[in-house]
Amino acid sequence: METLEPTLIGAMPCLIISYIGYSAIYTFLLKRYRLAFEAYTEAEKSSDKADWEIFHNVGECLILLGNIPKAREYVNKAVQCGKQETSYALLIKILLMENDIRSAVAVCNAALEVCPDSVDMLSKSGLLYIKTGQTQLAFERLSSGLALNPTCAEALLGIGCITQSHEEYDVALTKYKLAVQHRP
Repeated sequence: METLEPTLIGAMPCLIISYIGYSAIYTFLLKRYRLAFEAYTEAEKSSDKADWEIFHNVGECLILLGNIPKAREYVNKAVQCGKQETSYALLIKILLMENDIRSAVAVCNAALEVCPDSVDMLSKSGLLYIKTGQTQLAFERLSSGLALNPTCAEALLGIGCITQSHEEYDVALTKYKLAVQHRP
């Protein structure tokens, strides 16, 4: 028992952080975002190292609480720590909420360097390029996404939009029909 005690004492901070993290997850799922935010910030304080997941989840709570600038700060930390696709997607969402399309494109491109085979990021990138008027880049990204997943509704709709703007109505209609079939 004497050898077990130091091990348990050493494990206590990890157990406490884990417990706080689980309580934060459960309160978030119960849509008690203020309590989840408080639990996550407590977990952040208790942790001895930066944790992308905590930063990401604090950012999600802050979005739902309406504090977008602070959410952006935390999600930026999550991206720097973890380079996870979900954090990149959340940062893009925040940038679009702030109407900062150019920065959203830059973040999407950075995400594609980390996860180049992400159909979601390729589609987001293509749709963002459509918004900026860069249809050639948009077409390339959307086509790459469709090469990986031919039934991706977002990419099909984007390609349909581009082909429609080039007055190729039959091709556009075909893409729209496929998109509706795969996401009614």
